[in-house]
Amino acid sequence: MSPIRRCGGSFTAGWIHYLAFDLMVGLFIVTDAARLGIAHWWLLPALFLTLMFGPAGLLLYFATRYFLVPGAMLVVM
Repeated sequence: MSPIRRCGGSFTAGWIHYLAFDLMVGLFIVTDAARLGIAHWWLLPALFLTLMFGPAGLLLYFATRYFLVPGAMLVVM
């Protein structure tokens, strides 16, 4: 039996989370920052945290956006 099948649903759930959440949030961070004119190097820590710890990276991006773009707050268009 392959190691993947021994992991059961947790392996599949992990990959679905990775593909659905992490990649879509990373896409949101990059496109929203481009719309607001935030330099890409400001995004690197948030993108890394998003890849490793999911929601923590998104929160870091919102904090970065709050301090770099006054008035942007948490309004997402």
